[in-house]
Amino acid sequence: TGSYDGAGFTISGLTMNLKNSERHLAFIEVLGAGAHITNTHLATASYDISAGAIFVGLNKGTVENSSVSGSIKGWQGGGLVYLNQGTIKDSHSEATVDMSSGSLFYVVGGLVGRNDDTAIIRNSYSTGNVTGNAMTGGLVGWNSDGTITHSYAEGTVTGDGVNHGGLVGVNDDGGEIKYSYATGDVGGPDAGAPGGLVSRNDGLIQESYSYGFVTTASIGGGLVAENTDHAIIRNSFSVGGLK
Repeated sequence: TGSYDGAGFTISGLTMNLKNSERHLAFIEVLGAGAHITNTHLATASYDISAGAIFVGLNKGTVENSSVSGSIKGWQGGGLVYLNQGTIKDSHSEATVDMSSGSLFYVVGGLVGRNDDTAIIRNSYSTGNVTGNAMTGGLVGWNSDGTITHSYAEGTVTGDGVNHGGLVGVNDDGGEIKYSYATGDVGGPDAGAPGGLVSRNDGLIQESYSYGFVTTASIGGGLVAENTDHAIIRNSFSVGGLK
């Protein structure tokens, strides 16, 4: 609990090299419920870890007006936050995220790995390129019943395996994506079911769009590769196309 205001200062050159850990590795491993961190920036970080993120590993509080840049690689995670169970607003990641050493069951996102039940991402973005083997998104790998609104991703999303999306890899049942977009190219010769905005949609997509090209040797979609029976897409479109 408690709060911290970084006053806009930047911490530069952080490094971390730790594998085979079950922890949510990050600058702040756990931000607890009720905690609030704002105006804090980490630049030119270089992480080589098993699972985590540059800034916060597990967020149950609020991350506001904060950012990261640099690079992170490993098995699964996100640029800013690994697992979000709270609120992220007015924040961004410019980091390159490479989790290609992970398995087909891991989550990878340019900003957040997994946006969990009731979690919120608002007015936030990611610009770095993202690589992962499954549930990989330019902004979020797996939106598990969370809400993403007024947010975007600009980086390319590549890797083997399935469920690569320009914004979100998998938007789960109960997940909501509103007023958001992705501009980066998605997929590759070995990517299964890539989507310009979302790979698999089980929830709601509203007032959102994608602008990048999608490359696949199998099924794919300019906006969504797979829209399940109960999923909803409303007032959304794709400008890019399939290669």
